[in-house]
Amino acid sequence: METADTLRHFTLLRKVITQTGSGTIFFQAPKVQSGTVNIQDGKILNDDDTLTSLKKLLHCKSMIVCNLIASSKSSLNLPRCSETMLCQALNHVTFDHEMLMRLKKSFLKLPPIKVNMKPLHRYGYKDGLTYMMLYQESLKKECFTVSDFFSMRPAYVSLEQQIKVLILGYCLGLINPRRKESKNHPHRQVSHRMNIVHRIFNRIKNID
Repeated sequence: METADTLRHFTLLRKVITQTGSGTIFFQAPKVQSGTVNIQDGKILNDDDTLTSLKKLLHCKSMIVCNLIASSKSSLNLPRCSETMLCQALNHVTFDHEMLMRLKKSFLKLPPIKVNMKPLHRYGYKDGLTYMMLYQESLKKECFTVSDFFSMRPAYVSLEQQIKVLILGYCLGLINPRRKESKNHPHRQVSHRMNIVHRIFNRIKNID
């Protein structure tokens, strides 16, 4: 599941985290110094330098370079946690109106989504209630979309709050495309069997 081309850095971050990859994301953006985010087995290095780089990465409007540089697994036992680092970074990042509109437009391109619940407050996220709202609303509608989430925004929740939980859920792999209903869905199987029984019964009646 990918967003617009201008937001490929989110997709790269998501891919490394969800596929428990290892390496260093190197990026450079206009008017922003380059930065690196070191990830091992899908876990982001938990230190101040990485947090600074991560905030820059999330805040970038466009990228000149954003690549994953493969590296051998570090033998150093350093603290790593993708949830904690993303929560801390988003707690301190603010987006201007232009950026919010670009992000909104990109997220609206996603197909119907399924949202998984995670107690993000345990990782220090300050707006766990908005994520809980996203999760609860997704349970109410079988074909839930990002458009539904934006349209039901109450007055006390800002667009920035919504955008941030979408970034958080997307990058952590908590937001995924909803699978299409299987042709072998239990209700469809029952209906198919009933039709067969009905046809057999009619044939027996005709024989009599």
